[in-house]
Amino acid sequence: MMKTTRRDGQTLRNVVAWMVTDDQMLKAVSDHWTKAEALFDSPAANQVGGWCVEHWRRYGKAPGPAIRTLYEQWASTTKAPEETIRGVEKFLEAADREHEPVDSHFAIDVAERYFQSVRLKRLKEQTDDLAETGRIEEAGALLAGYEPFHLNGKADRLFPIMTMDEIFNSKMTREPYLIEGILVMGQPCVMAGPEKTLKTSLMLDLAVSLASDSPFLDRYEVIRPSNVLVMSGESGVYTLCKNLRTISAERCGGLPQERWPKKIGLSNKVPLFADRKHLTVLAEEMERTEAEVLCIDTAAKAMPGDTMANPVVNYELCAAVGELCADVGATFILLHHTAQRLQPGTVPQLSDIMYSGFKEYFRQWLMVNRRRPYTPPEQGRRVHELWINAGGSAGHSTVFGLTVDEGMPGGPRWREPDGRKCYAPGLSRDGSAWEVAWMPHGDAVADTRRADADANLPDDKRKVLEALKDGGRTQRQLQDGTKLTGRYRDRCKAAIRALIEEKMIREDKVPTGNGNRDGYVLS
Repeated sequence: MMKTTRRDGQTLRNVVAWMVTDDQMLKAVSDHWTKAEALFDSPAANQVGGWCVEHWRRYGKAPGPAIRTLYEQWASTTKAPEETIRGVEKFLEAADREHEPVDSHFAIDVAERYFQSVRLKRLKEQTDDLAETGRIEEAGALLAGYEPFHLNGKADRLFPIMTMDEIFNSKMTREPYLIEGILVMGQPCVMAGPEKTLKTSLMLDLAVSLASDSPFLDRYEVIRPSNVLVMSGESGVYTLCKNLRTISAERCGGLPQERWPKKIGLSNKVPLFADRKHLTVLAEEMERTEAEVLCIDTAAKAMPGDTMANPVVNYELCAAVGELCADVGATFILLHHTAQRLQPGTVPQLSDIMYSGFKEYFRQWLMVNRRRPYTPPEQGRRVHELWINAGGSAGHSTVFGLTVDEGMPGGPRWREPDGRKCYAPGLSRDGSAWEVAWMPHGDAVADTRRADADANLPDDKRKVLEALKDGGRTQRQLQDGTKLTGRYRDRCKAAIRALIEEKMIREDKVPTGNGNRDGYVLS
């Protein structure tokens, strides 16, 4: 009997669940299903798979909820071991959770890799047994006769080409979302932005949302709760755990972690993508934690610096980890930096990612940048104003503003006369918080401009007064004279309004080349 690893177990549950619910997946598997050679390495899985194939061959569709009837009929008469019965029940529970349709091509690819690994394990066991008994020639013949396992007749065509009938008439399903409108299942994702733009914290927010089934950023619905493995080389264990606890307290409303539908695994070490040993250990850790989403922070820690300028190497190294995740049906997320040319205030684009090869490989993205420069306060709350640009080849695309309040650094802010410590409302005992406010793109643009105008108002007022020293000016002349034109013209208007309220200037007619026009003069 072969040993089943945890990663195999996770993939096994996925494949069995898809056979119960997906017609195209079941059709592909049923073409290769025989009683002589079981495709799974689990008696319980073979039992459920057999029911699915029999149902397909009889009715031409996946059993879906009818699998429960087949189970009840079998359970009432079976003499199978208790372990097999419990295993069947677990597979059916996994199928019950498979509410959203999965992309059939993705499911078939995962199943093909899984069945291939099972057959290779069996081949190794058989050849090892033959070699141990001195039957070397038989072992060699067995190896020579081995043929790779393919579903859907893929072995017949190096380049599978869909026919017109398949293009226009076959049943197609979109790629399923993990987070509605933000993150698609199975497609590699890059989260990129300048340094110190809360990328790691946003990644932790995403992990908490997926594991606890709570809306990402308090807005975007989690469609498929998932186990998340977070590997971050950017922060120490203390900071990572503290931030996770703070985010969880805000995001989950006090729901205990033991009641979350999924779980988070955390490491303060990251694998080196170019090291095969590291990738082997990574695969084992994903098996052990049953990871369905892998977050690695950051590319700078995981990839060799001397090859970062080579787009082909970058692409291949990311693809190696992406394929490892695809083998187990996991979604790969990599944190990375943007080029220094990206300045605060600019909506980040995929083209802003540092170095080539990344934007070419990753199929979806979460780009981050500051709406306004951040100055750490000596006192008061740490508030960050961000741009988020999310999109992907699946067709989702959105740009929005996000304001993040991290609370007040330093913990307790004062003591009462009796010596009792007092804390600001809504903060943890170390002063930290995680309060997010989503803002549509248009409102975020207007809010940023208002904030810029307020911050620059004293200087803008001085420029307007300087421009009026030599006589009256129209509003257009003031904008040109102060260089507050284009996107900055609202700042000029705000400065004029403030000076009128302070009675430092007044409205009046001013001479121009086209006669007297409405304008402003010093009071």
